[in-house]
Amino acid sequence: MNNPAGLPSPSTVFLAGNDAGAKSTISQLLADLGWDPGWQVDLGGIAQARATEHYIFLSFAMAQSLGTTSVNIAVVR
Repeated sequence: MNNPAGLPSPSTVFLAGNDAGAKSTISQLLADLGWDPGWQVDLGGIAQARATEHYIFLSFAMAQSLGTTSVNIAVVR
């Protein structure tokens, strides 16, 4: 997550939480790490964080299938 430019194409990072100020701070920190604000998706309140917790299982499967941990997904609007 600290080098999104190292991926072959833009990918998506997700945010969720009930504190708008905290999400704004995290969004800026992500931007400082190279995550373009256009690739940050705010899923809503903290209850939506549950969905991102399950993403780890998908990322393990992708890493095993592709033989690398340098993978991510992109949400295309």
